[in-house]
Amino acid sequence: MDRSFYEGRLIVNIVGGIMRQDHLFPVHSKKLNWERIYRTADYQEVANIVYLGILGASEEMDPFWKDKFFESYRRAMRMNDTCSGEEAAVLGMLDRNAVQCVILGSSSIREFYEIPEAAGNTPLRLLFSEEDYPR
Repeated sequence: MDRSFYEGRLIVNIVGGIMRQDHLFPVHSKKLNWERIYRTADYQEVANIVYLGILGASEEMDPFWKDKFFESYRRAMRMNDTCSGEEAAVLGMLDRNAVQCVILGSSSIREFYEIPEAAGNTPLRLLFSEEDYPR
């Protein structure tokens, strides 16, 4: 139980440090159960962010789990690129059809982060007036 608590706190500290954009120190411990850390981080959908925090721990990590974290990171980057492209297409169609709307949220929030990968995946959220909604 103490080990699970420690590994959970490690994930929280790594993700929190990345989100606050703190200077992180590499994780150095051969006693960590990287399988459990990966599975927990993947379940919480933060494995891609944890990858940024464990970059300095490469010599202590099992290469298999480092590759798993990297795959999560790469998958998140591909999804971010896809979402940005699709958002541009949706907004372009709305503009061509002269539909008035207010953008409440989009993936462009990443531009405000020093490390864009640390930003969450924000879906495109639009507010339409009642007149424009039926179009």
